[in-house]
Amino acid sequence: MNKATFTIRKSKLLTELKKMTKALGALSKRNKNTEIEITITDGLVTLVIPGIRLELNVKQSAPKVSLNLYYFKDIVQSWNELQFQCSITDNVQHGSYIN
Repeated sequence: MNKATFTIRKSKLLTELKKMTKALGALSKRNKNTEIEITITDGLVTLVIPGIRLELNVKQSAPKVSLNLYYFKDIVQSWNELQFQCSITDNVQHGSYIN
């Protein structure tokens, strides 16, 4: 199981996410499902949406994840700490399916 973690000042990350969502324009049917790809490499987290690529210096470890941009922004906004820490683990299932 691979696990990656990055830590960044919440205000810095939120500022960059707001710039990204502002560039998309008003929330609409067309852009509400925009995916953000987060790649973590040596001291750098790369945030990518169609047409925009941002690189931020972070305290980190490794891989990549894609999720809904607005969902990720909501997670960051609701975070109550000064530093935002994100952990990504592969091949983990949350919840369960009952037949």
